[in-house]
Amino acid sequence: MLAYAIPGDTQDDYLYMAESIAIDCMYRFCWAIVVVLGKKYPRTSNAEDTTRILEQNAARGFLGMLGSIDCIH
Repeated sequence: MLAYAIPGDTQDDYLYMAESIAIDCMYRFCWAIVVVLGKKYPRTSNAEDTTRILEQNAARGFLGMLGSIDCIH
């Protein structure tokens, strides 16, 4: 749901999950991320963060990969 920005009711056919269960799982996942990473990353990223990440990716050979979690392309 997060990766493809799809609604919760589309998961019932693919994963055989009810919409309420899919939304509850998404909520729990997001809450866990906030609990685990909240103190380390208390703010949203800014232009400096984006520049730093792009430079790190370029040094590793991942040019233009910011925000891309789709490994097919």
